[in-house]
Amino acid sequence: MFKRIAVTGLGLALLATPFVASADLLSDLQAKLVALQSQLTSVNASAGTNTSAACPSLNAVLSVGARGSDVTTLQTFLVAQGFLSSDSATGYFGLLTQGAVQRFQAQAGIVSSGNPFTTGYGSVGRLTREAIRNMCKAISTNPPAAPNVTFSASPASGAAPLNVTFTESGLPAGTYQVNFGDSANGTITVPSIMCITTPCNPGPQSTSHTYSLAGTYTVTLSGTPCASGAMCAQVIRTLGTATITVSGAVSQADTTFTASPTSGTAPLTVSFSASGPSGTNFSSISYGDGTSGSLNAAPVCASCNAASSASHVYATAGTYTVTLGYMPPCAVGMACAQVVQTKTVTITVNAPASQADTVFSASPTSGTAPLSVAFSATGPSGTNFSSITFGDGTSGSLNAAPVCASCNASSAASHTYTTTGTYTATLGYMPPCPSGMACTQVMQTKTVTITVSGSQNPTIVMPTCSETFSSSTTGTGIYFTDSWTSSTDVTSMTLTITRGGQVVVGPGPSGVNGSYQTKWDVAGTYQYNRKINSGNAYAECNATLVVQQMSQTQ
Repeated sequence: MFKRIAVTGLGLALLATPFVASADLLSDLQAKLVALQSQLTSVNASAGTNTSAACPSLNAVLSVGARGSDVTTLQTFLVAQGFLSSDSATGYFGLLTQGAVQRFQAQAGIVSSGNPFTTGYGSVGRLTREAIRNMCKAISTNPPAAPNVTFSASPASGAAPLNVTFTESGLPAGTYQVNFGDSANGTITVPSIMCITTPCNPGPQSTSHTYSLAGTYTVTLSGTPCASGAMCAQVIRTLGTATITVSGAVSQADTTFTASPTSGTAPLTVSFSASGPSGTNFSSISYGDGTSGSLNAAPVCASCNAASSASHVYATAGTYTVTLGYMPPCAVGMACAQVVQTKTVTITVNAPASQADTVFSASPTSGTAPLSVAFSATGPSGTNFSSITFGDGTSGSLNAAPVCASCNASSAASHTYTTTGTYTATLGYMPPCPSGMACTQVMQTKTVTITVSGSQNPTIVMPTCSETFSSSTTGTGIYFTDSWTSSTDVTSMTLTITRGGQVVVGPGPSGVNGSYQTKWDVAGTYQYNRKINSGNAYAECNATLVVQQMSQTQ
């Protein structure tokens, strides 16, 4: 874990940096060292006893090859501050310990180059021991405050290509990342400097970037700032933002797309034209009727607009949206990603005045079931009457009458509706192409409504079934006589008499009114059945006849 060190007013970097100087300069520096030592003593006194358990008490110079408890104490401190791995407190000052001391010295601003013999880089001397003691006394439970950073852009807006300079102020030494908002990235490096008095500020640092495309961009400055001579957690933070607004190049007019004429009667020939900044790529044109094509680009020059044209014939009536696809050029001398953009115009095509609209009619359009309806259709010569649906779940084809080049096409069909209801009959047809023109025929429809009411047929009268039986013993046997009357709509009649499942009489006579006499000389039970029909309805008469004695004479 990294901790923060606050060394008030101490510019320690100078004291550990090698230099060659005159005797006067050395004397001056020695005097400054005495003053710095006095400041360190004052800081130590004001810090009181607020020290960390990991703060070592070191008095000797330690370097590679040293052994003993002082080395173990130093290593324990370096482990606690995250400069050394936890298993490295061995009591021997080796290369790993030397590297950890160097990292501490560089981050504390003591020294960052040289070697233990020239600058003390990697060995623990007086300045390093003082930095350790002061850092321990300044350790706080509060996280380090973010530096007071300003981040600005100039200019913040303008026409492409736009070169913008980004400037920071207030950051400690280090390298920081700049995201320019257009997929490009850069850095701002704040150098380390040597200073005696505070504040020790290297001054504003800048970077620049050129925007080649119009748009609004959010620029972010981020990094892991630690104040000079301080230890802090290496967490990437957003340190500043700026917004850049880039407009299109002032010298380049926007692309235009026009059509002439934009309305008229089929067949309608329309000319399309497009113009834009030099270098514009007119990639395609979609005519809105299912077809597309390419534009013919006119020659361009470095200082004039690009131009392109195309023409198309609309054969059928309708409203069409025509779409031009194009890619605007990059700014002069700049590389950029070209993105397809679009422009549209609307074309309205009316039907020719000489071609009457298709007519679909029915006769009659209402009546009682069963209702026979005749359908007829007429339209411009060449109309294709493809189908008709009657609205009752059935469909059929139309019989086309002969057509001629200058007269209407016609077609007919008939259908019988047998049940009551309201039906929508639909004619499917394709109008012809204009004379001498090729076109895409599209199915269109016409409808008529048929209303069928209840049937007016006579009410069916159910037949009646009425029987009268009598018996006599005259002659040689027993006679049974049955007679009947029926309603006048009886169409047929059958009579069957059975005994023990065997037919003894039948089929019998038929008629509306009548009688039938039967002689039986065998005792038993007889089943009498007469059926009468009236169209699809019938009635049935049944009776049981019992013969109780045989006839007396033959």
